[in-house]
Amino acid sequence: SEVDYIKEAVKSGKISGNGIFTKRCQAYFEEHYSFNKCLLTQSCTDALEMAAILCDVKPGDEVIIPSFTFVSTANAFALRGAKIVFIDSDENHPNLDADKIEDLIPDESAIEGEEPWCRICHNFTDYRRKWDTFNRADLDGGSYSEIVEVPHCIKCEQSMLLISTSRKLVWFVNFLALLTWGVGLLCVIILFEFTFSSFTGLLIHGCICYLLSRLPKKSRLTLSSWKKAKKENAVRELLQKI
Repeated sequence: SEVDYIKEAVKSGKISGNGIFTKRCQAYFEEHYSFNKCLLTQSCTDALEMAAILCDVKPGDEVIIPSFTFVSTANAFALRGAKIVFIDSDENHPNLDADKIEDLIPDESAIEGEEPWCRICHNFTDYRRKWDTFNRADLDGGSYSEIVEVPHCIKCEQSMLLISTSRKLVWFVNFLALLTWGVGLLCVIILFEFTFSSFTGLLIHGCICYLLSRLPKKSRLTLSSWKKAKKENAVRELLQKI
């Protein structure tokens, strides 16, 4: 009877979780339902904590939960840095509205179907969005922290960039450097004569402009690796046709 089971649990010296009866129940479920491993928890909170660990929830991951629920439902994932997304309840019951889940899933295709490129793996690899912290300068001469959502490669864990964004940034910096050098050349032509000093100053100015054009290092590496991979794919396709 239940009293005998209570006595047996008390005599075992452990009346909390993971005792002799817990292990019997786990073994029963594993045997009768062919589970690889069954773990019983004392509460739903523990089960959610376990689920968050098994799902490998990391900072920046989005987790959709019903808005009508206990606080511990969100805590299990918020403690691991996940971004909590709430969804309304269904009209007929307090559980989440399954028809609205698809609208809350973020568009992984980024801008106009373009996917971010990994300059390390040289491919459009699978990625997850994480929250990175950047320091921005304010008008008072100080700085403040800004959290930005950035795609990271799942394979190498490095940040990824869009090809279009990298191309625009590189073109803009190149144009700015060329414009700056052109202004310096006009200044030499209009204000000064072509002497050794003016030519040396123009040469130094050109070197500074060149160094300015090399500033977006990550964008340049992303573009160069993308172009290299594109050429390799073209050669591979040509060899396959031959």
